[in-house]
Amino acid sequence: MYRPLLSIIVPAYNAEKTIGKLIETIILQKYDDYELIIVNDGSTDETKKIVESYLNKSDKIVFINKENTGPGDTRNKGIEIAKGKYITFADSDDYYCNNFFDKIVPEIKKENFELLVFNANVFNYGKNIGSEISHKYKSEYFEEDNGVIKYLNGDFSYRIANCPWNKIYVGSIIRNNNIKYVNKKRGQDLVFNILYVSKIKKYRYINIALYNYNLDCNVFDKNYSNKEINGILEYYEPLRNICVNNNIINYKSYLGLFFLRRIPGIVVNEANNPNRKNGSDNLKFFLSKLEINDTLKQVKINQLGFKLFISYILYKLKLYKIMYNIMWIFRGRKNKKAI
Repeated sequence: MYRPLLSIIVPAYNAEKTIGKLIETIILQKYDDYELIIVNDGSTDETKKIVESYLNKSDKIVFINKENTGPGDTRNKGIEIAKGKYITFADSDDYYCNNFFDKIVPEIKKENFELLVFNANVFNYGKNIGSEISHKYKSEYFEEDNGVIKYLNGDFSYRIANCPWNKIYVGSIIRNNNIKYVNKKRGQDLVFNILYVSKIKKYRYINIALYNYNLDCNVFDKNYSNKEINGILEYYEPLRNICVNNNIINYKSYLGLFFLRRIPGIVVNEANNPNRKNGSDNLKFFLSKLEINDTLKQVKINQLGFKLFISYILYKLKLYKIMYNIMWIFRGRKNKKAI
């Protein structure tokens, strides 16, 4: 059975405006030891028709249609059929740099990694706003025996940690350990990556932008989401299971750090709630949840950097309500009139 060097898995849902550009940035490059797996997640626009128009232009495209079940399940379908020695993922509204294969294939062939991470450009409404990964690392190889802990306590850069599209995974590690995306509304990528790093210790990072990520959101004026808190609470069970299955001692303190880093985001989100009391009640609800309280109480002062120390003090002294009210006054006024 032919096994290509690399499988590129793309979940596509209503991507008629962007999927063609992604496909062309792959098939027009001068490299052919890959397969491009596009899984149509029940699109209701012209995505299916557009992808089919490329099937007779490249024999590297594998096209699957399925009912709409969400990006995680759609990526799992791609993993099931992927034949590549290595696996990566792309989003249907992004595209590759034209030197992707030229730069990534020699790095892959070194075979001195279990996870290869590369850089990316980030675009917001068509404007390049810089490198997606900005952190202290230069191109380097390193080993890490406690990757799960690094994820939970924030030692890995955010973009190294969360994204699936800037990583090359070893296919056999995914298959042999039955690593799949969990059925969650939020954080599927992060949980998948933590599951993966729980099985590895060899990392390679190259500080070269090979992917173009379309952010397309106003990060300075985010709208209120009534799913924010429940989405974060969904992290608890899969992360707890990963820690228990990997015999991580004192894992609750690491989970506490994970949730502590997310409290400011919840405060900001609820400050955009048009109903001030409702936002305050939501914040109180989150902080009173047994699983959250139980982990936050396990956090040790010596685990905290400056920013987390401030968050920890605000939590311990119960000052988040004051912080919320101040932010609501300044941010909530621009929302609809309070109910």
